Amino acid sequence: MGVYIVDKKRIRVYSKWSIAAPLMEIAIHEYAHHIHYTEQKKAEKYERPHGPQFWEIYGALMCVAVQKGYFKEDRIFNIATY
Repeated sequence: MGVYIVDKKRIRVYSKWSIAAPLMEIAIHEYAHHIHYTEQKKAEKYERPHGPQFWEIYGALMCVAVQKGYFKEDRIFNIATY
């Protein structure tokens, strides 16, 4: 649905997946990958891409998105299950 390109620090979101999940949610997911990667690099400790630290970051970003009214809590879709 999207990809974080590490060496270019670029996020790509594919619009064809907008039926499966909102584009903003996909973008938040990929942004969480960017934060996860940069934090791991600082700490020189690496974890798998969808490890516990990633989900903590993603969850925090989604909480902010819900607080700002971008999503309703019952409408949040977990794109990792697709």
